[in-house]
Amino acid sequence: MLLLTDAVADARRGSADGLSRLVALWHEVDVVLPLSEPLIGKIVRVHLAPGRGGKPFMPIFTDGRILRRTAEHYGWRTDGDSIERVQVSAVVTLRMALAFVRSGTAEGAVINPGDPSALDLHPDEIEGILAKDPRPLIERLSRLPIPEDKRFFAGPSPTEPGGRHADAS
Repeated sequence: MLLLTDAVADARRGSADGLSRLVALWHEVDVVLPLSEPLIGKIVRVHLAPGRGGKPFMPIFTDGRILRRTAEHYGWRTDGDSIERVQVSAVVTLRMALAFVRSGTAEGAVINPGDPSALDLHPDEIEGILAKDPRPLIERLSRLPIPEDKRFFAGPSPTEPGGRHADAS
């Protein structure tokens, strides 16, 4: 699952290659979900992660250690005991998230909440991943500001007044 966690971190940084790799891997791997109640048959009841706008997100984890840290932070328990988890196809988890969205229960999904690699997914992005199309996610992430420490140049942008650039000739 480390490969998937790395792909999520690359995708979160807006790397087009990372986003494409995440979409491809998502169709090949299992992820883990935090159970709010013990697993009975095929009924899966999961904890939901708090969202910024009031509606929660369905949490999806690429690594059990990240799940344990997040569960401890939020105080998640399975039926009053320690947190239990279930391993599920990553594709199935996105279908579950869409069902939560359509029922009005959740705003979307979040991969690895509480971790530096956390990546929230809106419904159109979930549908894109299911269709093996990273474009909706690429479009949103490309509009996010690039943090100062991740920029490729120092000083003002060449398009800003006072900006300069050198010709390669």
